Amino acid sequence: MKKFLMLGLVISLIAVACNNKSVLKTDRVVQIKQNKLTVQLADTPEKRTAGLSGVPSIGETEGMLFLFSEPQTPSFWMKDMKFGIDFIWINGNRIVGITDNIKPEPGVPDANLVRYAPQAKADKVLEVNAGWTIRHDVNTGDTLTISEP
Repeated sequence: MKKFLMLGLVISLIAVACNNKSVLKTDRVVQIKQNKLTVQLADTPEKRTAGLSGVPSIGETEGMLFLFSEPQTPSFWMKDMKFGIDFIWINGNRIVGITDNIKPEPGVPDANLVRYAPQAKADKVLEVNAGWTIRHDVNTGDTLTISEP
């Protein structure tokens, strides 16, 4: 009986470890206040178009960072998204806006998907899990740093 319990415990620990494996490549580390996120860059038109579409989930300390060559008002949608996110709109190293708790829209035709854009121009957009900005007290006006992993 003890052998079966130990075997069950080992299998459970392996399953948890496998489920926590990141699906995102770590290209940069973003720090906002005391919070560090490992992020994958979306720095080409192809990567920006794909974004997090089809990704089953990301960890609490992961995100995707979209980079633009100059400040603009980019438009985002939830096409093929599997989980909710917060958009953190950034210009330079300052957060210029936050759109939080955006939910996926499964089954909605592309033409009817809600589009999200910042109220101020942004040269970066950080996508994190829905509610992350609230859980970590991140606000418009906060600054961030971006570094190599």
